[in-house]
Amino acid sequence: MSEQALTAEDLLRHRDRLRRIARDLISREAPIDDVVQQTWVTALGSPPAQGNLGAWLKQVARNAIRSMQLGDERRLLRERAYHDQRLRDSSTTDPAEIQARMELVQDLVKSLRELREPYRTSVYLRYYEGLTPPQMAQRLEVPLQTVKTRLRRGLQMLREELQRKHEPSAIRRGLAVFCVPGTLPLAKSSERVAGRDWSFQALAGAIAVAALGFFIMVGRKEADSAVLPSLDEAPSVLASNPSAAVGSASEASPLVVRRALPPRTPPKSPTVATSSADSSPAPVLLAAPARLGFMKRAASEEAAVETVKPVTPDGEEYRELLESIIPQQMLDDSLPGSAVAVVDEGRIAYLQGYGVADLETESPVDAEETLFRIGSISKAVSAIGVLAAVDQGLLSREADVNTYLEQFHVDTRFDSPVTIDHLMTHTAGFDQVGTNRLFYDPAQRVSLGDFLERDLRRVRPPGRESCYDTYGISLLGYLLEARLDVDYGVAMTRLVFEPLGMSRSFVEVPDDRRDELATGYGFTAGRHVRQGYEYYASLPASSIDSTASDMARLLVALSGDGSCGTARLFSSEMANQLRTSQFRAHPEIPGFSFGFWEEMHNGQRVLQHGGTMQGYSGDFFFLPGQGKGAVVLMNRDGETGPRPRLAWAVTRALMNHWFPEGRTSIDVDRPRLEVDTAAYTGTYVGNLFCHGCPPGAGWEASRFTEVTSVEPGQIEIWDRSFEAVDQDLFLNREQGRWVFFTRSESGQVTSFADSYSSPGNTYEKVGERLRQEALGEAPRTVTELDRAVTRVLGDWESLRDLSERSLDSAEPGSFEEFSDCLIACESAAALGDLAPTEEFLDRGLGMLEELAVPEFLKQRLRGRLQVCESMAHAVAGDLDQALMILEEMADEDPGWTLDSLQWQRGGPLQEALGGDPRLQQLVERIERAVGS
Repeated sequence: MSEQALTAEDLLRHRDRLRRIARDLISREAPIDDVVQQTWVTALGSPPAQGNLGAWLKQVARNAIRSMQLGDERRLLRERAYHDQRLRDSSTTDPAEIQARMELVQDLVKSLRELREPYRTSVYLRYYEGLTPPQMAQRLEVPLQTVKTRLRRGLQMLREELQRKHEPSAIRRGLAVFCVPGTLPLAKSSERVAGRDWSFQALAGAIAVAALGFFIMVGRKEADSAVLPSLDEAPSVLASNPSAAVGSASEASPLVVRRALPPRTPPKSPTVATSSADSSPAPVLLAAPARLGFMKRAASEEAAVETVKPVTPDGEEYRELLESIIPQQMLDDSLPGSAVAVVDEGRIAYLQGYGVADLETESPVDAEETLFRIGSISKAVSAIGVLAAVDQGLLSREADVNTYLEQFHVDTRFDSPVTIDHLMTHTAGFDQVGTNRLFYDPAQRVSLGDFLERDLRRVRPPGRESCYDTYGISLLGYLLEARLDVDYGVAMTRLVFEPLGMSRSFVEVPDDRRDELATGYGFTAGRHVRQGYEYYASLPASSIDSTASDMARLLVALSGDGSCGTARLFSSEMANQLRTSQFRAHPEIPGFSFGFWEEMHNGQRVLQHGGTMQGYSGDFFFLPGQGKGAVVLMNRDGETGPRPRLAWAVTRALMNHWFPEGRTSIDVDRPRLEVDTAAYTGTYVGNLFCHGCPPGAGWEASRFTEVTSVEPGQIEIWDRSFEAVDQDLFLNREQGRWVFFTRSESGQVTSFADSYSSPGNTYEKVGERLRQEALGEAPRTVTELDRAVTRVLGDWESLRDLSERSLDSAEPGSFEEFSDCLIACESAAALGDLAPTEEFLDRGLGMLEELAVPEFLKQRLRGRLQVCESMAHAVAGDLDQALMILEEMADEDPGWTLDSLQWQRGGPLQEALGGDPRLQQLVERIERAVGS
């Protein structure tokens, strides 16, 4: 035998041999896996230097068996002495009392068996095996704080379950029956149970111990034969087991295949993986959470789910690097808590929680346990789910999406159909309506199909320009529903979460696990404000909740060949396609891969997606094919205060660490072309707005910018000079910044894309001819855009004229008539004209009562009309009356008052009242009311 140390691959070649040795040494089948695993740990940690490998393995196996037997004997002796003592102390003989207490223990055992992982294992190790929290942390290979969190939550779950039938004092006595001496759960001290009669505890203790051992052994045997149903079986399986729809971690779920307790000796080496080509089970060294599974995918391909070790040996370099910047940056960003994971060389190299998950309870963030809402990162994860379905032959990237749709169809106004590729690269050309998709009461939310049927509208040919597309991504999720005949959440569990072992990832965290979600905060007026839980009709674009640990598993798969350990998300061929740029306006302008946008850092191409929603924000990036990346999750948003910069600080630190000499090289000496720049000049607007919505009924146009001509071949944007260096391509030589102009089929300039901005933020050229090209014969929509431009530029005289003319021609009783009235009211108020403002206010309130629109939209529009009245008084100089109106609004409905004030942020109302401290005090009072 070679003197070189054995590797995992060496030992895998001998796995059948080791199982035969273990089977020869021990007659019972149950502990064979434990013997093999213990032997593997020793073999990898202290390999033989010379001699016969078979004889050496046999001796190591014998030692493992002897050690296990000694441990069992010690535990049995300890239990026997403990229960003998309880028998000696017992004096209770009342049969009714004994019967009642036996029922309690039976309920306790049942509740413990039904307790989901990892809480069940934690309670078992603490109160049955008697391990201390530090010993548990070593056994499970998780941080000590994680152990404490699991114990606290596990015991709380047991309390809540048992309190339905039993008194709290009885629960404490029942839990005590399977505690080792000195560890009494839920009791303040051992004295609280001292002096009680223990005949019941002695008898019940034996029942509990036997029952615990029985359900653990039975659970293992049942799990060995369980397989994941195929996608074709999903509807019937889920109909019989609704808990699978939310990825339940209970053993009843068909999506959880096998569970095992952690090994008695903690692993000392990297995880050993199995080969999917060999059906014989190879030993897998378990890390937290204790989980081993064999999952069958649609093509009946089996793969063992390997748990990636939380921290690799080189994790200390990242600890030193990141802990030198993260705490200070969190202070600068006013972040309550965050969780950070770093992937390097295809493994999780660093995983750490910082700060608190809740400011009131001060519960710490646990990077493995604490759930965060990932916001718009959901868009990228949804695209990955569709790629997995494509990889399995369930969808085609090139097919017209209408081939999969029945409830509704995408209109065919343009010659080119919309494909899945267009949806995944944000180039489908849909309008971004923006409203009627957020709810705080899930009962009021419409279905994904109804939401898309109502608001899916095309405004430009597909593939021409990118626009950050909530509606295209939502359609991707709906395609999974239509094709697999399950809802979106189940589809994502089947296609992404379960294959990668992301057991703590959900499309909206279930209510019974909401306590695991970090509390989301806004930050305004120098303080944190608790935010409500948002429910979206556009689920695939907004609503995934996960942990840093789970997202790190996804990072491993995406930054490599599509696998995480022995788990596989999709084929290596699909992983190669993900690495490729799928849409760029120009080769010099970063674009999109599938679901992710491209960025350049230190000369390296990075795929990235960020997310923010009320109370949460985060970032997710990786270097395709290099096995590197990171995820940062935070429980503070950027909607109600300055955007947190922690994610950018982590990205910059890691990229400088990985590529200290890397720089993006741009040839700034390219000669200037003396082209006529007249075609490029004009007003441009960021295309992320609703083109066909009346004011107040959709996302409104913003981010206007002017392109002006300086001289032939030179233009100016954002007060910076750009020179033409190629057809429609301009370069700012000082910053190395590119701008590329896109043209329509008729040759007219329609938009430009910028190499510094997100590729989803294209700027469209404002002009009636181009609007009609995109929207067809829609002169009213042209008027809406003209009014939007006028409003942003603050030309209130022109805006009132436009709105009054439009109001005279609007259909009576229509939403368009009300919209015209609202904008006329706003423009009159901005000019300080009280009489017309009150006239439009009364007229608008009357119209609003008759409009057939949802009640929440009526509330929003009512607030906007009323805030116009306050603005008119403020501009006219009557600040007391303006503030009194706002106070009355706040007393009636603080939420919509805050929405109305945000609508007028930066406008005439803020200009007139901005220096009055009473306004700031009022805003703080409103925010407190909304936050509570």
